[in-house]
Amino acid sequence: MLFSTMVTLVVTVVQLLLSYQAAVSGLQNRFNEIEEGYARGLGNALWALDSKRLEDQLDGILHLPLIRHVEVRETQVAHPLTVSRGSVKVENAVVREFPVYCCDNDRHQIGILHLEGSLTDIYRDLLRQALVILVSNAAKTFLVALFILFMVHRLATRHLVDIAATLRGRTPGIAMAPLRLRRTRRKPDELDQLVDALNVMLEGLDQHAAELRSANAQMAAILDNIPDLAWVKDTHGRYVAANRALVSAVGYAEPADMIDKTDFDLHPLEHAIAYRTDDVEVMTSGRRKRIEETHIEADGRRRWVETIKTPFADGHGQLAGTAGIARDVTERKKVEEELARANASLRSEVEERRRIEARLQSSEARFRTIVETSPVPLCIASMPHGTILYANEPLRALFGPDSRNNAAGNIADFYADATGCDRLVEHLRREGSFRNTEAHFRRPDGTTFWAMATARVATYDDAPAIYVGLNDITGRKRIEQELFESREQLREVSAYMEAIREEERRRIAMEIHDELGQLLTALKMDVSLLKMRLSGDPDAVKKADDMRELVEKTIWMVRNVSNHLRPAALNFGIVSALEWLVEDFGQRYGIPCQLRINGGEPVLSDAHATVVFRIVQASLTNVARHAGASRADVTLTGSDTTLDLHVSDDGRGFDAAAAVEGYSYGLLGMRERARLIGATLQIDSALDTGTVISIHVPLCDEPQRCSGF
Repeated sequence: MLFSTMVTLVVTVVQLLLSYQAAVSGLQNRFNEIEEGYARGLGNALWALDSKRLEDQLDGILHLPLIRHVEVRETQVAHPLTVSRGSVKVENAVVREFPVYCCDNDRHQIGILHLEGSLTDIYRDLLRQALVILVSNAAKTFLVALFILFMVHRLATRHLVDIAATLRGRTPGIAMAPLRLRRTRRKPDELDQLVDALNVMLEGLDQHAAELRSANAQMAAILDNIPDLAWVKDTHGRYVAANRALVSAVGYAEPADMIDKTDFDLHPLEHAIAYRTDDVEVMTSGRRKRIEETHIEADGRRRWVETIKTPFADGHGQLAGTAGIARDVTERKKVEEELARANASLRSEVEERRRIEARLQSSEARFRTIVETSPVPLCIASMPHGTILYANEPLRALFGPDSRNNAAGNIADFYADATGCDRLVEHLRREGSFRNTEAHFRRPDGTTFWAMATARVATYDDAPAIYVGLNDITGRKRIEQELFESREQLREVSAYMEAIREEERRRIAMEIHDELGQLLTALKMDVSLLKMRLSGDPDAVKKADDMRELVEKTIWMVRNVSNHLRPAALNFGIVSALEWLVEDFGQRYGIPCQLRINGGEPVLSDAHATVVFRIVQASLTNVARHAGASRADVTLTGSDTTLDLHVSDDGRGFDAAAAVEGYSYGLLGMRERARLIGATLQIDSALDTGTVISIHVPLCDEPQRCSGF
């Protein structure tokens, strides 16, 4: 069929080529006919310059087949006449030019005839011919092929399909009817020979299958009677046979369920890879291999298995796969592992005991050396009785010569206060240790001393004991007492000096107010009298007015100085004094300040009232100087037993802790003033949150008893 198609194509190409050559030759003949038929007429018309005749003749030429453009033009003249008809642009053009002559008797060339013919029409005709030829040949080929297929199917293909279907449905080892062709009897042909050969082959296969079933049954019986796991694999790792012990171990019901499966279908990936590696090693080396490996059963239990794998060959001596047998050695492995662990543990314990004993001996030696050479008094006493078990030389020296004879006594005998000893022992029972606790001790000769004690409960000779270290702080305690007494004396002196200062302020204020004030008042009256006597002299009157005004300013200044030395309002109670102070603060600094009174006015001694007033005065002064506040508030809350006073502002605030650590003398002075009358002063402030100064004053039932300084 392919050859027929190729021949058809070659013939078609030859036909088209001949047709093309004939068409081109016809176009050349057409050009020659035009030259013979039209050259003379065109020459006469061109000589006469008759454009109308030229156009008519050119139109006649243009109507001829395959002619697409025609043109006549003069030659050998300065301005030639040109007449043309047809398409200027011709595709696939064939061009010819002929000379145009004049006069029959005297021939000479006067122009050129230009002709253009197109091959496009020729190509179009050739394409139509090719399509007709190809379509007709394709139809013939299709019909022939269809007929051939029908005949092949009827004679052979349908019988082969029947044979294949019968073979697919055939089970090896099961007797079935021989193959037969479904057609009328005829002379035997190739299909009959094929069927006969297949029947012989199937008969041999059934016989081999029966023999194989018998051999497999015998092998299965042998394998199933083996108590261990047994199997056979081919070279690809597929199971060929397996006993029931192995089938049950991997979770299958019948041995047939494992056939053609691999370890990758039955076991985790890492185990399957290991099993396959062992199989390949056995097949490559040709020697058996003994392996101890783990096996994961269907229920997830991990078992130890001892496996022996052996390569085996087929009847032709070719490697056929591996055979293996495995037995469960989990219990044996457990016993071996437990024995190994016990041995390792015993060796480790023995070695650890040796190390501990060595470290203990070394530690005891270091401890004794440190204790004996330490300048710190140390001792060990039993718990809880307090019997001294060990004391170093510094401790015996601390308690005096007589304590050397009492080294085995009780630690409680050395405490100056028995309750202090009981309290420390009880603390040790609860907490187990204490650090840097001051204790008062007594020596055997009756002298006492202070020591800083540190103790901890531990063991000594496998019994609970108290490890005690002492640091003699008698000198420090003496210095602390002297420092305390010195501070108290300084406070008393400070209180006395403050009282003297207040008394001096009071005296100076009274003298300024009484004596200087009287003199200034008298001077004011004299100036007024002088003004009356000089009423006729305007200049003198004006001078008297100026003197009177100056005297009044001086009187105001005297009163102001007197009030700041000792406000007269203090004589009328703390509330009156605070009202004057708040008003004066607002006028002096231009900062709004408000006084709030909660409860009744408390009854204070003059000393208490003066201290409270001075603290509030110092607080407001700090507000004006440092706070940058827009307002301030003073709140006084009084009761029968206490007085609480708060001075607050909305200023920039400060770090109170840093100010105290930096020894701010203003704050220290306020605290000392409060301490003089037994009051407490608290400062609450932070950056950008303002400041609150709080004073808490306890009040006595009898004011005369709380005169302070």
